[in-house]
Amino acid sequence: MSSLLCLWTLLFLSGCGQRDSLEAVAFAGSTMGTTYNVTVVVPAGGSVPENLDQQIEGWLADVNQSMSTYIDDSELMELNRAPTDQWLPVSGMLAEVLVEAQRISELSDGAFDITVGPLVDLWGFGPVARGDEIPSQDAVQEVQSRVGFQHLTIQSEPPAVRKDVAVRMDLSAIAKGFGADYVGRQLAGLGLVNYLVEIGGDLAVNGYNYKGSPWRIGVEKPSFNRQGVQERVAVSSGGMATSGDYRNFYERDGQIYTHIVDPRLGRPMKTTLMSVTVIAESAARADGLATAMTVMGADEALAMAERESIAAYFIVRAESGLIVRQTSAFSEYVLSDAGR
Repeated sequence: MSSLLCLWTLLFLSGCGQRDSLEAVAFAGSTMGTTYNVTVVVPAGGSVPENLDQQIEGWLADVNQSMSTYIDDSELMELNRAPTDQWLPVSGMLAEVLVEAQRISELSDGAFDITVGPLVDLWGFGPVARGDEIPSQDAVQEVQSRVGFQHLTIQSEPPAVRKDVAVRMDLSAIAKGFGADYVGRQLAGLGLVNYLVEIGGDLAVNGYNYKGSPWRIGVEKPSFNRQGVQERVAVSSGGMATSGDYRNFYERDGQIYTHIVDPRLGRPMKTTLMSVTVIAESAARADGLATAMTVMGADEALAMAERESIAAYFIVRAESGLIVRQTSAFSEYVLSDAGR
């Protein structure tokens, strides 16, 4: 659900002062139906493991094999096919993501829900080509009977899941964030503690860039050509993600239907909220919260974010143009004009 943050120009421009003392080593590739970029900062003349590129590919392959809905024998797909009303063992990795997803679902009163996939398909935003007909209310209600995070129970020790109905889980709104976190943790385990990991716009960062400063990241200005920076922030640890409704939508009889379906209503949301950017303690949490807040809409999401001290940044449509709203927690990350 995340849109690509305006990252790489800022990253390299922010590092152009002290290359004699620090160096950035970069890796890039494809994963989870999108791209990834990993930057590690080391002392000048230092090195990273010779096969680090292969290790990164391996770590991402492990996450994908656990959580993909495009790999038929992934752990998640096997879990979706498994019977109901019994405890089903899962890996610690998958349990960790499911626990985080449930926390975000509870916090957002169901605006975030990893079982929403059948509703997304019904409204024509899944892998099957959409028809011309808008779903009937009866069809929506029938599908909603198989949707709901409350149908899942997850335990961490030993890691296991129990389903009370045959829900179909889809982790696309949180898995890329977790993948970025996971790669970051593995890098830290190798002693590479200054890194930026980006997967499809979801970021996990730690330490500093090769200027010796916190990572500079641009919040994308909502547009169809993915160009322009709305705001600039400095982040030294945690995760960042953006969710928005301004690219994936269709129109029927003058009504716009966005790809972001509200699980609580069973239909695409109607909102003036164009995008939400969240900075959190992990990229997985930022990813899920950004999706939840997009579903909730600006007023409800801003109230929740302030109440929970979440760093969130909202871009809202108005007749006069775009309006920016942000929480007090987010303002702590915003770069001053002098720091840009």
